[in-house]
Amino acid sequence: MQFADLQKLYARYREETEEALLRAAASGRYIGGEEVEAFARELGEWMGVRHVVPVANGTDALQVALMAAGLRRGDEVIVPSFTYVASAEAVALLGLVPVFADVDERTFCLTRRTAEAALTPRTRALLPVHLFGRAAPMEELRALAREEGLFVIEDNAQAVGAIYLSKSAGTFSEKCSTFPEKCQHFPAEAPHEVKTGTESPLSCTSFFPTKNLACLGDGGAITTDDDALAGRALRIARHGQAARYRHECLGCNSRLDALQAAVLRVRLRHLDEMLRRRRAAALRYGAELAGLPGICLPEGPSEAPGHTYNQYTLRVDGGAARRDALASYLRERGVPTMVYYPLPLHRQPAYERYAPQHLLPVSERLCGEVLSLPVHPELAGEEQDCVIRALREWRG
Repeated sequence: MQFADLQKLYARYREETEEALLRAAASGRYIGGEEVEAFARELGEWMGVRHVVPVANGTDALQVALMAAGLRRGDEVIVPSFTYVASAEAVALLGLVPVFADVDERTFCLTRRTAEAALTPRTRALLPVHLFGRAAPMEELRALAREEGLFVIEDNAQAVGAIYLSKSAGTFSEKCSTFPEKCQHFPAEAPHEVKTGTESPLSCTSFFPTKNLACLGDGGAITTDDDALAGRALRIARHGQAARYRHECLGCNSRLDALQAAVLRVRLRHLDEMLRRRRAAALRYGAELAGLPGICLPEGPSEAPGHTYNQYTLRVDGGAARRDALASYLRERGVPTMVYYPLPLHRQPAYERYAPQHLLPVSERLCGEVLSLPVHPELAGEEQDCVIRALREWRG
């Protein structure tokens, strides 16, 4: 059993994928070109956003988005401490200051309350992460951003296709132009389903091989409805060029290649079905493992109907020693697991200089409790039987 079976996933779409790869290889256009342009257009249509700027990877997407937002050296960006390092890494590399905030123990996400605890007069932006495929509470974060005049950049790397309920149809920041058509779709009091990455001024995603929408290497994208921000992000990712050999701003080299775009076009056509299979596996875990002593399951469909379960992450009572004992027990029975993440960002050696004065108790506790089970579109029924049986037999 694989934690994420990429070989099975490739085999399912092998014929379409190899046809697409051969088409891209024969085109002679390996950087940019029709495949990349078509993928950007198709992803934008699927998500319901005006602009998609493909880049080389998800970390680059964050860096380019932060540059496009016009933040200045020394500006503070609130980042959850319980997440992957890229969220803070992109901030720090630009000379901005990552200010670490705690998360909610059920959703694992930044909330208004935890963000407010990290606010200072130098705060300029929020960077919420839709962790493990679960949407952060964007409605309340939107309200905080509006009140404090903050820019919002979503880290949507683990949650392409995730859905949340929103009462608003505008973008989060008062500092940039909006998508006027969206403001006319829904009355403010009528909640409606919104895909993550579609209502912030800028949102970033990754196409790393284990993500919901994945390529065969590295890839990423920035999504936005703001014409000016899209143009700025595109220029930055192309060496600051507005036209060939005309460099209007400092930029970098971050481009999605045509071969990866061709693969992503195939995967995008099947993304709804892949998400359905992920959710079905998570639903079965929830039904079969409910009530196990000492184990807290992630939110189910009734609590988080738009969850995509990029990871299915349990919490194990008793701290890291007991969690690690369970992981060892499962491994001995052929069940692979992962710990996302064993150390909060504010305690990582590279980020000690940014460590907050106040405690982040939930992030600290989660790092000693979380354990992720196999959940992916190709998880076979008998494999899931093995996982469920081993967990039921564990006595701790």
